[in-house]
Amino acid sequence: MWSILNYTFIPFGNAYYPQDDCPGNTRYSRNLGVPCWQDKCGNETTADADCFDGTIFCQHGDNECSANRMEACAVELFTPEQTSVFVYCLEDHEIDMSYAEPCAEFAGMDYNILSACSADGSADGDMADAHMGEQTADFHVTYGQDWQGTPTVVLQGQVLFTTANLLQQVCKIAGDDAPPGCF
Repeated sequence: MWSILNYTFIPFGNAYYPQDDCPGNTRYSRNLGVPCWQDKCGNETTADADCFDGTIFCQHGDNECSANRMEACAVELFTPEQTSVFVYCLEDHEIDMSYAEPCAEFAGMDYNILSACSADGSADGDMADAHMGEQTADFHVTYGQDWQGTPTVVLQGQVLFTTANLLQQVCKIAGDDAPPGCF
């Protein structure tokens, strides 16, 4: 399946780096903070230096931010296959971080490497967060519309507004290379 998909996982969701000149700079605001941050920071060539630095505000609080950071480190350090298994496992356990180590082991990842990257104060973790933030902020520039929430799925360059028939759409694109689940 991986050979027919251009798969990118961006564990940032509806998070944002608060900006002094934007609403939602003291507490999370999906309707004000997120769009202002996207507008201000969604073009890497004109984004301010602080667009991807500092504290991140996550829609569902600190635990979501911790999970996003660990998932961002997984994206940066491991294969898409391993990352997908890890993320599915962690999300299936409602991002209860006590499952991070067994989920990493289940995915064939070295938990010590993953944990070191995602630790508070880790420069690698900060860079992984910033990379995911940049991709999220750039989304509306690249696709001409706002981030759709989590998950946002793009298939063949088109944003899907529903994932209800995702398998059928992937199978159609795959054609003769369709995996067994398509038949």
